[in-house]
Amino acid sequence: MTYQFYVITSASYDAGLDRLTCAVDPSGPVPDNFIASGPIMVSLVPHFLRVITNGIHDSFPVDSEVQMRFDAAKVDPGTGLPGITLGWTFDPNDMNADQWDFIRMEIEFEIELDVTAPRPGLDHLRMSYEF
Repeated sequence: MTYQFYVITSASYDAGLDRLTCAVDPSGPVPDNFIASGPIMVSLVPHFLRVITNGIHDSFPVDSEVQMRFDAAKVDPGTGLPGITLGWTFDPNDMNADQWDFIRMEIEFEIELDVTAPRPGLDHLRMSYEF
């Protein structure tokens, strides 16, 4: 089985035709150049976190790690600022225990100490949050 990944930059759905039309990132692979050796199966896979290293998406040095921690807070009625917090957690489901007014996250890259080593970065992060 052969895989080819495309970055969808926009999409629109026509309910009358039951058709989803997607535009792909022109700086990525071009669908016209993809030659399949058999039937073509398509999947839409959401990316909520995307790392980039030296201009290459979804890559980072093998000796590095990316970790995310989450925290949530209630509003302080006296100041309108964050007050009592949940406390840092690696599991975002922990935030479901209560209704929070603020959320925050911390992203940590564990990388080599060598200053000439490639430095990964965060290209984008998307987090759904229901109020």
